[in-house]
Amino acid sequence: MKAEKSACGAGKHAADNNRSASRNAKSPPGKCPIGVGAAALSYVSLGWAVVPLHTTINGVCSCRRGKACPSPGKHPRTRHGVNDASSDPDQIRTWWKRWPNANVGIACGRGSKLIVLDVDPRNGGNLADIESTYGPLPATVRSETGGGGLHVLSRAEGGKSCDPPKLKGVNILADGKLFVAPPSLHVSGRRYGWAKGHGPTEIEIAPAPPWLVALCAASDTAPAPVCTPADDKNSRTEKTPKADHVRQAAAAMLRCRVRADESDGSKRLFVYACRAVEHDLTDDEAIQAMRAAGSVAPFPRHWTDDEIATRLRAAEGKTQRGKKTGNLKSSKGAGDGERPPWQADLLVEISAQSELWHTPGEDGDSYATIKVGEHIEHHVVRRKGFRRWLAREFYTRYGKVANSQAMQDAILAIEGKALFEGNEHAAHIRLAEFDGAIWLDLADADWRAVRIDRSGWAVVQSRSLPVRFVRRRGMLPLPVPVEGGSVNDLFRFVNVTNEDHRALLVTWIVATYRPRGPYPPLVVNGEQGSAKSCLCRIARSLVDPNSAPLRRPPRDDRDLMIAASNSWVVCFDNLSGISPALSDTLCTLATGGGFATRELYSDDDERLFDVMRPVVINGIEDIVTRGDLADRSVTLTLSPIDDDKRMREDELWSDFEAARPAILGAFLNAVSTAMRRLPEVNVGALPRMADYAAWSIAAEPALGLSEGSFVAAYTGNRESATAATVEASPIGPAILGLAHALGGSGWTGTSRELLTKLEAHHSDEATRKRREWPKSPRGLSGLLRRIAPNLRAMGIHVSFGEHTRRGTPITIENARNTPSQRSHRHSSATAGQETREIGDDGVTVGDDAPTDADAEPSRPNAAQATENGVGDVGDGRDNVLQGCSELKARRVGGSACDWARRR
Repeated sequence: MKAEKSACGAGKHAADNNRSASRNAKSPPGKCPIGVGAAALSYVSLGWAVVPLHTTINGVCSCRRGKACPSPGKHPRTRHGVNDASSDPDQIRTWWKRWPNANVGIACGRGSKLIVLDVDPRNGGNLADIESTYGPLPATVRSETGGGGLHVLSRAEGGKSCDPPKLKGVNILADGKLFVAPPSLHVSGRRYGWAKGHGPTEIEIAPAPPWLVALCAASDTAPAPVCTPADDKNSRTEKTPKADHVRQAAAAMLRCRVRADESDGSKRLFVYACRAVEHDLTDDEAIQAMRAAGSVAPFPRHWTDDEIATRLRAAEGKTQRGKKTGNLKSSKGAGDGERPPWQADLLVEISAQSELWHTPGEDGDSYATIKVGEHIEHHVVRRKGFRRWLAREFYTRYGKVANSQAMQDAILAIEGKALFEGNEHAAHIRLAEFDGAIWLDLADADWRAVRIDRSGWAVVQSRSLPVRFVRRRGMLPLPVPVEGGSVNDLFRFVNVTNEDHRALLVTWIVATYRPRGPYPPLVVNGEQGSAKSCLCRIARSLVDPNSAPLRRPPRDDRDLMIAASNSWVVCFDNLSGISPALSDTLCTLATGGGFATRELYSDDDERLFDVMRPVVINGIEDIVTRGDLADRSVTLTLSPIDDDKRMREDELWSDFEAARPAILGAFLNAVSTAMRRLPEVNVGALPRMADYAAWSIAAEPALGLSEGSFVAAYTGNRESATAATVEASPIGPAILGLAHALGGSGWTGTSRELLTKLEAHHSDEATRKRREWPKSPRGLSGLLRRIAPNLRAMGIHVSFGEHTRRGTPITIENARNTPSQRSHRHSSATAGQETREIGDDGVTVGDDAPTDADAEPSRPNAAQATENGVGDVGDGRDNVLQGCSELKARRVGGSACDWARRR
């Protein structure tokens, strides 16, 4: 406050001295009692936008044009001219430190909320002509120019600069223009000064009179004015909000083009009356605005107040009152002088029919619970669902359409009421947990949900729900579940023939009904034509059906988090690979973690995401190659479908839709069973996704699984994922070769020594030329740390010591002295082909070396496998659970699958 007072004081001091300077025609140029920069700072304190101007030196402009300059001392020094005008004190100090003698320019129009009348008596301009033509000017701030002219300042939001018709020596300065302010130096050697008693610290700047605003609004279309009575009581500007409406209406009138007007101007008078009604003016305000417009574009005859009032009554039946301003009023009683309620106020009043509430947190969203027919719905206030309901209620009540500006203003107010006056509740998508039960949103037209508890499940109407579900774009309804189905009916529609993989699929689906994670990502591999996409669609349709069930991977983390926030299951189709960044984000999505990004259209606001969601991905190759994601995932590998077993897609989906209610009911029974048995489940040694494992074990009886079958399937799946991760690593096969060569001994050395050893003895040239092969010891250490947990699971222990001068010591130990004979169950040899261990010398070694006694054990053929219902999902030929791809025989001591199976 003290600083503001000081600045204003400086401005007053500048004004006093500049008035004396303007009276002294011979005052030496460049000398100012307080300095031009101090005056510029005082103007900033008034809210004006200031720009430095060139000054004059001995009657010559300081710009490079010198004597040839057409506007000496009146044009900006900055590159972008008046567009550079600033209200920042630091910027002002910087400018005047660089140009201490610069003249001061004030931006007109929106920059400083000023319209300036520039009156130049040398060209015939005078205030008397202006007032006799348009009406009196209010008492306001005025400055005297160095050339003997006058600047009259008025307060306004802006407008078009123009020259008033039939007035010489007068310019109206508005948007895009500036005026030279005291104590700037004129080319004559005199300084600009504030008129006595009219400085900015001596008198308030008056609002622009309506005729001045009208001239700025219609300067390019309005006809020339003629003299009208200047003593009209309504021509003076009032400092009230009503004056703003009057000026806006007058400007709108002047923008109208009337074709084939009557000789007395009655047609144009009626158009003006319509504009007055649309701007919701009372009769007195309308008459004032129409007379102001008539002063610029005069009528052929004088219209009395009663005649204008008659036209206003006629306009009431022609157009909608308040159409332009968001104000609504019936034609009855329009002339009583009282303003009716705004449309926005009426919309806010209608919103009282709903329950307003908000979600937890500082960034909580505003919601409204509304009644639609016999059910209730929950909508985000700012989204289309609530807007449409509000617009419908408004039309039903008033028989009129709410204008867009009123709707926007009302929504902003309703959001505030919900945030600061409404109760706090959680908003759920598809699944929720409350009162010891799980609630599943059916997302149907009646907003029903299913309550699942330990005793069973039941469909509940929306009015009886204790939780609040919200809908997102793309959500589709689930069918109403029915009793009597079996989860095994699912396998009529999906290409999963391996019993272990069937167990993993049904337990994964049951796990997605848990409102709280973590959730293992479901990874579906298989060659083309193995119905991977069909499986993903069907699995999602039992939990979270969507109009776009399968999507391409997102461009960045932000898009992925937005997708996860707007659905329960996230499904990506036909991936060729997973980048390290996407792999890390999927891990975060599976087990939880926050993500922050900048809020759009803001400088420093953050938007936070913290979600856990079930994820489904599919691809032809082994797309999950990083250990952290593989260890979290459930991986299914599908076999090709024979041509004679394919179904038409329309038949498949028709049959599935008929069976879906019963299949859904069977899965809900499994969820209820899991809730009942979960407290009694003893998992033993907890795996990585312990919650998923415990939930799946608890659901086994309802899924038709024998005790322990899930653990066996899940353990084998994780071992296969471990081996596949090591295989996919650039150094994995080489480390296996080194471990095989070590036998029961260990190896210790630096990362540089390890890289040399691997390149010399345990990798071939093709491997070393791969782009992923480490080019430095540091790169090797990073790759080795990433697969160390997987190697440890295979019995190869890798440890890192403390860093020394020589580097970081690495120790590799093989916990298995000799490889064991592979069992028939886990053999990965395909029909008619054998895979054997090959030592460093190229000779087959180990228990797998062929002998007369070591013949290939008998295995069921493909037909037998199909008949028994346990065919191999990997290739359909050997009835063997294929968990990872087999390396071709190479001089690295066997494949990762071999190592995993010897444990």
